[in-house]
Amino acid sequence: MGEYEMPVSLKIRLVGDPGKKHGSYLASMLHGALMEQIESRYVEKLHKSEIHPFSQYVTIQKDQIVWTVNCLTKEAEDIILSALEAKTFTSIYLSHRDETLFIQEKERKECSFPELINDYYFGEKRNLLNIRFVSPTAFKSGGEYCIFPSIRLIFQSLMLKYDACCEENHVFSEEILAHYEKYARIIRYRLRSVSFHMEGVHIPAFTGDVTIKINGPQPMVNMAWMLAEFGTFSGIGIKTGLGMGGMEIMDGTDKKNGGR
Repeated sequence: MGEYEMPVSLKIRLVGDPGKKHGSYLASMLHGALMEQIESRYVEKLHKSEIHPFSQYVTIQKDQIVWTVNCLTKEAEDIILSALEAKTFTSIYLSHRDETLFIQEKERKECSFPELINDYYFGEKRNLLNIRFVSPTAFKSGGEYCIFPSIRLIFQSLMLKYDACCEENHVFSEEILAHYEKYARIIRYRLRSVSFHMEGVHIPAFTGDVTIKINGPQPMVNMAWMLAEFGTFSGIGIKTGLGMGGMEIMDGTDKKNGGR
């Protein structure tokens, strides 16, 4: 990974037909629309790649559909976000629903890997970490879907996604993962089981909040915050490119904090 790599997020606010229902399941359809916007050569590369250089998901805020698209590499940013940020990209037609979504606003957010490390890993973060799973989330272990988060599943997913995109600063090891299992625990949760609908398949998943308390040394606490902030770009768990695993860091008043 080069020195100019950085996670970039684009929130696209859309308005659809008021007579139709809208939910997180729109993300799988918007994934298809996204693939139509970018060059076929890169689409083919994405299908073959084991590393997922982008994530995306849909949330509903009042009457607006909010489509979040995150790019984790410079190449993904150059190809995917340049297409979505084009002035000519003003609407999306979803043929499966015979519905046109009109773009109201686009909002961009950037965060470099050096910023992540300096602001989080070398910071002084509190040992309580509140995570909200804002789109259907699931993990897979031993070939089975896991629809309840555990410390191991959370930190294993975040570390592996981080390492896949930041070649110069790998963090995953079984020893570190074992330390999180020993020193961190979920002390509160408010979760509900949901299904993620994708091409006629219903994937068992969950949404909601968890509070993690980390009783280990300060570097472990700081790394947890760094990984969680990266997770707001990479997503967590399975099928993050298709709309699952969107997450945010929350403070105690239900507002997005981001750890700053």
